[in-house]
Amino acid sequence: MRSFLTLVIVVMAVMVMSSGCSCSSTEDNDTKAATILRGSTEDIYSAPLYNEEDSMVAQPVETHFSGSRSKTFNDSNHVQLVAAETLGIKPITDMASAWNTSRPLELIASCEEYYLDKLTHSYPFLVPEAAKLLRDIGMRFNELLWERGQSKYRIKVTSVLRTPETIKRLMNHNPNAVAVSTHQYGTTFDISYSRFIRDQKENPRTFQNLSQLLSEVLLEFQTQGRCYVKYEGKQSCFHITVRQQNKK
Repeated sequence: MRSFLTLVIVVMAVMVMSSGCSCSSTEDNDTKAATILRGSTEDIYSAPLYNEEDSMVAQPVETHFSGSRSKTFNDSNHVQLVAAETLGIKPITDMASAWNTSRPLELIASCEEYYLDKLTHSYPFLVPEAAKLLRDIGMRFNELLWERGQSKYRIKVTSVLRTPETIKRLMNHNPNAVAVSTHQYGTTFDISYSRFIRDQKENPRTFQNLSQLLSEVLLEFQTQGRCYVKYEGKQSCFHITVRQQNKK
């Protein structure tokens, strides 16, 4: 099964070499795809400049979210699954489904808008709508943070596209993992609310404060009808699925 998954990633990487990926140039695509083909992910993920939290001198950033995250972000797996089946690919179960995905996938990588964590149970691919949503969330977070605090942090993406095999392994130690996961459709990603990437030494902020700012941003996108959001307490992340936009 492991060799099968390696072949899956090889196929998907080859596919995006000609189609391009988000947050990177075409030249970078070749490098990233070649890295995947070698079976390594070390070169894909750019390192943050500052990764520590200095809570002793950190100043709060103004935020407009004060509600309960568990109540505000409680879109069920059933609701998210309907959206995922509408916009996403068919789950990858064999080589044929990997080669002939029902929809295009974008290879994503760390960029100015977000940081892609080292993935252990998923792969860095999303359908175009989800890739754009992720960029927009990161961009809005950066925009508000700079306007209110002149600090540079990025959100951290912790999980993206999964296969039945990676879900099976994940269910062994993650109580929130489910067999019928929206992550299989390329429409869903997880963003940490407990860890953020610090890219500037000056103007440090507490991660608790940044978490409130991220909640404000997600509420904005949720209210606009662009995504469904589930607060996952045990995994310290927001589980986010893109929604189909109504054409005017």
